Amino acid sequence: MKCLAHEEEPASDDGLERLRAAIAKGEAGEEISWTPGWMDEISREAEARRRRGEQPNPDVCP
Repeated sequence: MKCLAHEEEPASDDGLERLRAAIAKGEAGEEISWTPGWMDEISREAEARRRRGEQPNPDVCP
């Protein structure tokens, strides 16, 4: 007997291609070193977007 609760759905072709494109874009982008100041800046930007009612990118949401 198979336990379906533990089976994962295979990635769709569209989803897999979107993931590959996002990874390629990240690999080709500018490298930015992590600093406390940079973290403060992106936190302020995220809070400002939240106050404006903008939805986060689904690629970065759990």
